[in-house]
Amino acid sequence: MKENRYKKLREDFEFTPNGYRMTADQLATIFKERGYDTLTHSAIRKIETDNRNVSEYELKGYCEVFNTTSDYLLGISNVSTIDKDTVMIGRMTGLSDAAIQTLISCKTGGILADEDFPTIDLLNFILSDKVLFHDFLNYLGLYINNTYDTPCYLDPDKHVYVPVPDDNIRNTPFVVAKNERYIAVGKKQTEKVCGEDAYQTICLPVSLLESHAIRIVQNVIDKWKNKYKKEQE
Repeated sequence: MKENRYKKLREDFEFTPNGYRMTADQLATIFKERGYDTLTHSAIRKIETDNRNVSEYELKGYCEVFNTTSDYLLGISNVSTIDKDTVMIGRMTGLSDAAIQTLISCKTGGILADEDFPTIDLLNFILSDKVLFHDFLNYLGLYINNTYDTPCYLDPDKHVYVPVPDDNIRNTPFVVAKNERYIAVGKKQTEKVCGEDAYQTICLPVSLLESHAIRIVQNVIDKWKNKYKKEQE
């Protein structure tokens, strides 16, 4: 779901003591004090649920109160601050201001920073290999949001990957490359190809089952460990 930036600003901005979220009523009061009378509690709620447009004048009010830019509120930029350096970095990289500040903090190290291998040196080392870093991000994205959930095989007649029929799932065809067997897993695309459902696929080595098996073994060992500790109490 697309993030509502007006709501995010209200909830994240440090107007309140101890970091408590600002309520829509509190924000409406601030807007009224600054002359933006149309931004009432009701209007704010509608804006935050995408049920009301924001006028140019009201947009100016949000920018003034939250010290942000119209580019951020309109989704043109991911940077909410008006700090010139951060805005420039955001335009060049597409990073949000929070991400930029996190990267800047790496310069001073972290909780587990190693004097012999500072955090910034580690970051420079990782980012210096573009191919490896992109592979890392691609597979991290796959781990966080896996949409490849359909076993597929290459149809020899259509020359496209199609789902394996449910009644034949045990006989999923393998792809063989470099003496390794692979299983194709796909995610359905929004557009059809030649009138047929299209699937973007990745091929997973069957040997991954060994890694899966060892995780199950570790899980069983942990259960035994917890059971033993409970019995000793």
